[in-house]
Amino acid sequence: MPLDKAIAIQVDGRDLVIARHSEGYFVTDEKCPHQGLPLSRGGFCEHGNLVCPFHRYSWEMKTGRESRCNEANMVVYPVKKDETGFYVGIERRKSWFS
Repeated sequence: MPLDKAIAIQVDGRDLVIARHSEGYFVTDEKCPHQGLPLSRGGFCEHGNLVCPFHRYSWEMKTGRESRCNEANMVVYPVKKDETGFYVGIERRKSWFS
């Protein structure tokens, strides 16, 4: 997986991005909370922040806090990587029948 790039993934029907930074792997929703644009279309990591390729809004990858004015924070999901793959800690969506 490339360093400092946001890559689209899908987990349990959710569109997410995973980013690898020198401090580890980070997963968040695929849509930028600022304007809903896809972070996987050129999003990148810079100084521990995930940066939106469209408006350069950025979020701390560990906390999801928006770096400038703290108005549009994002959810950061726990992620674990081992020899069998990646595991993302998201709550399963409830269906009509569960």
